[in-house]
Amino acid sequence: MNKENGQESKAGNSMTRQMTMTALMCALLCVLCPVSVPIGPVPVSLGVFAVYLVSFVLEPLQAALACLLYLLLGAAGLPVFAGYQAGVARVLGPTGGYLIGYLPLALIAARGVRMSCLRTTQGSRILRYGLQTAAMLLGLLLLYILGTAYFVVSMEGMTVGKALGICVFPFIPFDLLKIAAALVAGNALYTALVRAHLLAPSVR
Repeated sequence: MNKENGQESKAGNSMTRQMTMTALMCALLCVLCPVSVPIGPVPVSLGVFAVYLVSFVLEPLQAALACLLYLLLGAAGLPVFAGYQAGVARVLGPTGGYLIGYLPLALIAARGVRMSCLRTTQGSRILRYGLQTAAMLLGLLLLYILGTAYFVVSMEGMTVGKALGICVFPFIPFDLLKIAAALVAGNALYTALVRAHLLAPSVR
């Protein structure tokens, strides 16, 4: 009986920890994502970088859930979108596909981080970073595809080429910088959370 109670207690603590970390990462998204510099229909923001950070802390489904909660808060009126905007119109508007793209981005980036966790020795650091980078790039590609497709459908007379020129090509250098920054900050964040006993090393 005591053994069963202990297992139930551990399961309950694990569930509480997961819910707490998901809520904290949603809060992180709400803080970082609104910071942006408008350069066109789609501003340069810290949104993608924030999603990358979340992927270093949460499991794939948890990371996607944190992003979903963030989108729901923004749709409900909390000014958490780029430029401190909010509302359903931002999610369903022409550029809303890039916001919805946070979901697959979080899933794939977090999966890549989990895969890289199997290579934790100093000698495999390059391989670990390579896996993380590949996952981030793949997730970013899906975000581009989803966002651009939605933009083309939403804007009358818009072509794919023109949409890419407006919403994708100008942002590629910035997004590559975000990946580089996330590799450094994300791994550091994970290490700090483990040392603070807020994350279990077994997820690595």
